[in-house]
Amino acid sequence: MQCINTYCLYWSQQQDQDVCERCGCSLIIKERFLATSKLGQADNIFSSPRTQTFDAIDLETKDEVILRVVHSNEENLVRPLKDAVTALRFVHSLSPHSGVMQLVKPDEYGYFTWRIQPDEPDSHCMVTQKVAGITLQQWINANGAASEALAIPWLRQILTALKELHHANFLHRDIKPENIIVEHSHRLVLIDLDAICSIDSALPTSNPAQRAGTIAYMAPEQANGQPLPSSDLYSVGQTMIELLTGKLPSKVARNPKTGKVNWRKESSRLSKPLTLLVDLLTEQSELYRPASADRVLNLLTEVESELARKQKWRWLDNTVVRVVAVVILLSACVGIGASLSQTQSEADRLLAEGNQLILNGALTEGLALIEEAISLEPNSVELLSSLAIAQAFLGDTNAAIANYEKALEIEPDNPYLYYNLANVYEQVDLEQAIEYYTVASEMNSFIRANALNNLARAYLLTEQLQLAEEILSIPIENIENPLTRAAFFKNLGWLNYLKGDFETARSQLAQSIEAYAYQPDPYCLLALIQEASGEDNFNDRMTCIGATAPIDKPEVQNWKQQLGD
Repeated sequence: MQCINTYCLYWSQQQDQDVCERCGCSLIIKERFLATSKLGQADNIFSSPRTQTFDAIDLETKDEVILRVVHSNEENLVRPLKDAVTALRFVHSLSPHSGVMQLVKPDEYGYFTWRIQPDEPDSHCMVTQKVAGITLQQWINANGAASEALAIPWLRQILTALKELHHANFLHRDIKPENIIVEHSHRLVLIDLDAICSIDSALPTSNPAQRAGTIAYMAPEQANGQPLPSSDLYSVGQTMIELLTGKLPSKVARNPKTGKVNWRKESSRLSKPLTLLVDLLTEQSELYRPASADRVLNLLTEVESELARKQKWRWLDNTVVRVVAVVILLSACVGIGASLSQTQSEADRLLAEGNQLILNGALTEGLALIEEAISLEPNSVELLSSLAIAQAFLGDTNAAIANYEKALEIEPDNPYLYYNLANVYEQVDLEQAIEYYTVASEMNSFIRANALNNLARAYLLTEQLQLAEEILSIPIENIENPLTRAAFFKNLGWLNYLKGDFETARSQLAQSIEAYAYQPDPYCLLALIQEASGEDNFNDRMTCIGATAPIDKPEVQNWKQQLGD
């Protein structure tokens, strides 16, 4: 029997008591719950003696539950608890079987206030179902590194749970193996929402005491007080590194030039598609990470498809033939395979260092390293694409176009190459850009929605409004990526602004901001509409002018100039 009075916390073996024998406080909470033991609490700047967690029993159902108690009415302590309750209610209303911990039912018992002492204010209580199993940290400690066959479905489960949380408009901010439960059925459940906050309220802060999370798994921008949805994805990537290597991220050396964890050396048995995905999740700059869990799930599907394609060939059933085949293959390939592996590894190293040098401003040196990587693997579409990206970044559009076209000769059915080539052509030839966006939009791939979106934008730039309207007539509710969704609504608003339908445009631009509020485009268009309507446009005009506009969006630069004149 555990007393939950923070000034007492007396534990007794007596099973038949209703009140604490030391302080006299009731042991039966809300006539339903009985705390059985206090759970350990990390001792850090985010913890507070007025926030306690207990194992407890639901006396009505006899189930084990987790009782979280905040002995305070201070907003900074109560808000995370209320945010967690709001998030859990929303997540499980959308997906009842989500891989996120659940509140007890009915609703009024999931969250309530309870006066523990007569002369004290009410405490705030959250009660969640206890997930039977061990933490992923305990699993790793007991089993070591996981196989790829196990890690991939577990990664999908974590991402799916995170997707549900982000769709509910909340950031977890503390994803790590300790906060993931492995059930006995090997199903994963995301727990511990102590650091949760709404995406809208995750404003930049310079106060270290307001930066929740665990530093070993924390994205750089979150450590700087600016958490984003992609910050949670970084934590997922760090968690996967620990799962795939069996080592804490802090115990794996980092590349001093790129800042990235050199984790591949610890787990050489893994396939390249999976390691590239984990590398993408743990990019130091949020600009190079996927923007949403949806996007990573799509990429993971591509990884699974690529691995399945490589596994189609199987050894012959005849044992003797199989043994002979193995001997022949080993005789032919020994040395060649090792050389190829070393070549790929060296090319990967040169590519990573080259990209980092470019990001650090050493443009010529970075480009030289990428070109050296291509000299080792001249037919690598990945390397040719990376070189083209770097050249486009440096403003050498002709060279970028040439390398994309060379990559297309190797993989003529790759929609991403058509899409990226169209991006470069936007700088020099919009009609050519339209041609390549059209090809990409007609191919069944995850880039299709982006290609359609950019195709509509190109039509708007060339004042082909009817063609833009045809493209933008696709069902908007099918687009889940927040950035793509925001761009579609912005393009719809832009279209109706050009047509003079200001009211429809206002509504669509507001929906663009609701989907993703950190682009200047919709604010610029709203300010222009307000100006044309004789209204005060100060707020949206200042947001437009003050925001950084991408250099590859000349229309935004033009709108900013119009509003600044």
